[in-house]
Amino acid sequence: MTDVSLIAKPPSSLKRILLVTLAIFVPLFAALYVSLDIYDQQQRLAYISREDLALQNRVTALNTELDRSLSLLRNLPQVLAQSRDVTETLAQSDSQAMRNRLNRFLARATEDLKVDIMWAMDRTGDTVAASNYDQAASLIGGNYAYRDYFKTALAGGKGHQFAIGATTLVPGFYFSAPVTYQDEVIGVVAMKINVSNLLNWVMQPNVMVSDSVGLVIMASNPDYVLRAMPDSPLQAMSDDQQLQRYQQHQFEKLRLDISDIYGGYTLWRLGNNTSPALIKRQASHENDFEGIAYSYLDQLDELDHRHTAHLLIALVASGLLSLAIASTLVYLLRSHDGERQLRASNAKLEMLNNQLEALAGEDPLTGIFNRRKLDLLLEEEWTRSRRYRRPLSVAVLDLDYFKKINDTLGHGAGDAVLIHVAQLLSSNKRSTDILARLGGEEFVMVLPETHAQDAQILMERLRQMISAEPTPWKQESITVTISIGITSLGREDKISDLLRRADEALYEAKGAGRNQVYVHCPQHVNQFG
Repeated sequence: MTDVSLIAKPPSSLKRILLVTLAIFVPLFAALYVSLDIYDQQQRLAYISREDLALQNRVTALNTELDRSLSLLRNLPQVLAQSRDVTETLAQSDSQAMRNRLNRFLARATEDLKVDIMWAMDRTGDTVAASNYDQAASLIGGNYAYRDYFKTALAGGKGHQFAIGATTLVPGFYFSAPVTYQDEVIGVVAMKINVSNLLNWVMQPNVMVSDSVGLVIMASNPDYVLRAMPDSPLQAMSDDQQLQRYQQHQFEKLRLDISDIYGGYTLWRLGNNTSPALIKRQASHENDFEGIAYSYLDQLDELDHRHTAHLLIALVASGLLSLAIASTLVYLLRSHDGERQLRASNAKLEMLNNQLEALAGEDPLTGIFNRRKLDLLLEEEWTRSRRYRRPLSVAVLDLDYFKKINDTLGHGAGDAVLIHVAQLLSSNKRSTDILARLGGEEFVMVLPETHAQDAQILMERLRQMISAEPTPWKQESITVTISIGITSLGREDKISDLLRRADEALYEAKGAGRNQVYVHCPQHVNQFG
């Protein structure tokens, strides 16, 4: 006899809904997860790529300035070496009267040329005259034959070297040249400029300069000065060699460890800072130094938080949509009025889809379009412009010194500034213009039917307006400025060409002092319209 309790009962409506919901939810959420992960990785790579390009420009500018200044200083000893006072004194170094005259000559030259010390040495390296002859730390009588700059000049070349003074104990750059008399090298004339007089080279943030053996000699962060770069030639020098050059030995290494490799970019841990950093190093082959620029990628944390938020949105949206679909299917199976219920369910689904589409295309902080929506709209405008041969301009806008606002007033103040600027741009743009936030403090404006010259006029008006309308914040107001880069569509341009040139124009505006509009339309770009 069969036990009635063992006969399977049909599943309840709730159980059926849950089963169908689960069946829909898993593939739907998986698809959204993969799509969002790819999108957010692209955002990280775009951010790192922009920082990498900016770093390359900074280290190139640093090296150019250093090379220019040091090249000028390298030629001064050669001019002094041809002076009659120098050659005659070294040729007759026993004459005290001539030494006294040369002392005074070097003192005047030091003052006129804005350097710190000048001195003359005979072939053995003994100093016979010096600009600081009347000071307690005078170089007269000292022997510097062991210095590289002396050896190079004695061999007939122009010497240069970074070292710490054996007598003055002050770090500086040394330059030298041979003194010849009747076609024979009879001595060396040298000059020094102290590092303290050259610190304007590292006034820009996050830069360092190391000498020929890898010792950091100048840095925007004082904690990095006199630290040895990892794997530098300095580590192979003996204690005596280090003492001769730097008056000390056993230099502490600068902490520089690989943190991660992301999309082909190496990220570093520099010093005691926990944020990953990009680093660009560029050696000068003319002056034996290396310029170093670095940037802490603080926005990676923000992008990670945004990725988490995206996943939560996808999770909730997938659950709601799956539940709605499952409920609709189960309901229709049990409903005698299927057509009416189907229309109602379709309406619900359409509403949810619209909400999801709006959510996916809107920046959650400012309420304007996000990068995903911008990509779709820009492609439409690019297609229309090329099809009808109409002008199209793109502007990239970036808030100046935005990180300083976050660091000093907090992220709440930074969010308030972003919202305020977005509202100003939205309310003052034309109805046909497209405004989107790329992320961080960067915005993009697409300007249909607009040539570069007209775009420049529009952007200049917006720039002035933003600087004139500060953001209210608690009991004070925050004034910000904005840098803008503009370009226009050429006949052969891809969308990536537009964004790249606009980015390049933005960097030109930043490099020219910020708070300005820069147009980048090369002559080879043949515009529509």
